[in-house]
Amino acid sequence: MQINSVMSSIRIPEISYKNKIRTLLIICLIILINFIGSAQNINKTRCSISKQEALLKKKNPYRSSEIQEFKKLIDNWVKNEYDSASRSSITIPVVVHLLYNTESQNITDQQILSQIKALNQDFSRTNPDTADTPKDFLSVAGNSNIQFCLVTKDPSGNKTNGIIRKKTSKTDFTDEDDAIKFTAKGGDDSWPTTQYFNIWVCDLGDDILGYGEFPTSMATNTYGLVVNYRSFGTLGKVLAPYDKGRTSTHEVGHCLNLYHIWGDEPDCDQDDEIDDTPLQKSENKGCPVYPQKADSGGSCEAAGPSSMYMNYMDYTNDECMNMFSKQQVSRMLAVLNVKPYNALKSSNKCGGINSIDDFTDAITTQKDVSFKLYPNPGKGELNISFNSKTACNITMTIFDIIGNKLSSDSYKNLENNSKLRLPNLTTGVYFFEIDCDGKKQIERIIINN
Repeated sequence: MQINSVMSSIRIPEISYKNKIRTLLIICLIILINFIGSAQNINKTRCSISKQEALLKKKNPYRSSEIQEFKKLIDNWVKNEYDSASRSSITIPVVVHLLYNTESQNITDQQILSQIKALNQDFSRTNPDTADTPKDFLSVAGNSNIQFCLVTKDPSGNKTNGIIRKKTSKTDFTDEDDAIKFTAKGGDDSWPTTQYFNIWVCDLGDDILGYGEFPTSMATNTYGLVVNYRSFGTLGKVLAPYDKGRTSTHEVGHCLNLYHIWGDEPDCDQDDEIDDTPLQKSENKGCPVYPQKADSGGSCEAAGPSSMYMNYMDYTNDECMNMFSKQQVSRMLAVLNVKPYNALKSSNKCGGINSIDDFTDAITTQKDVSFKLYPNPGKGELNISFNSKTACNITMTIFDIIGNKLSSDSYKNLENNSKLRLPNLTTGVYFFEIDCDGKKQIERIIINN
């Protein structure tokens, strides 16, 4: 059948000239909006650590020599101790300083917890998108076995949930002066940086996603990372394409002495000092198509498979990042095994609930159940029974199904089969954490009011 005959059989309703112009204008407007949105995403400052480093060097004329001294310690540990070092998990205690001017910036505990979960997945290579790592790089993909937890003790030894919420008169912060890290400048002072890993979350404006700080042989009171609340975590206020928690993963990498994968110098003039990441021309942005060899972010090695644009230390979108390399892992572990930040792994500040997964893990791994809550389902009040004790001092903390802390009550010298008062709970599933003289247990209870 001829095309002309087909076209002649299709009846196209007549459109007035004005309607045609209006339709064309609408189409052009939609295209323009999409283009502007894509351009804004690509042109956002993924990381401003170079500016941060220049600021620190301006404040401290000895910083360059401290960096070189630290590099010698790192290189020595990797060369002489990495192979024999323990591969057991290292847990880094985290305190989150949330600075907000408006309630929109005051993100939920759940958004914060989603970031902790994302970090734990990315640094243990249990992230759901490991299957997206190209087969050419599977042999060098690394698992650092580093985990993160919200702390349960503050510097004075008091209980905390690891989240500091502070209203500030500043509408937003910048990377120009590090003001967010100082109470006197409208931010919040760090907790001791060799005992706590400090993360500051705030409004960094529309263009900056975050920045970290390289470690040196001298601990600073600014060590840690700063992240825009719109790119922190995986839910809540986060905005695509930076909604998988990879801004924090990238900045933690800097805090653990990783450089950008292209070495911050274009055209292959500088490397990231990591042998198993291909020498790269410049940063990649957006979501490249594998392989990348000849374009602006392509590999500098003619025989190489591609640039490693899916590495967390590149500039691609969150959904296109999925790996650290093995030698990057060795460099990060070195930071946690030499002074001054080796103290982080033995600071003993953790022990709390960090995500809904923790509730499930705590319940499924309990073997020695020393007390029981009943009835289940229940309402109004619960009874508690002990297997061996006749009495104990109890703290009962109640969480909802998504991990929000609802209440915490203490009971002294509570006897066996005593009743526990409950707050006004709506019908649903709750997690009850019972601390009996220091021994904790979590139970899932259905409340039917």
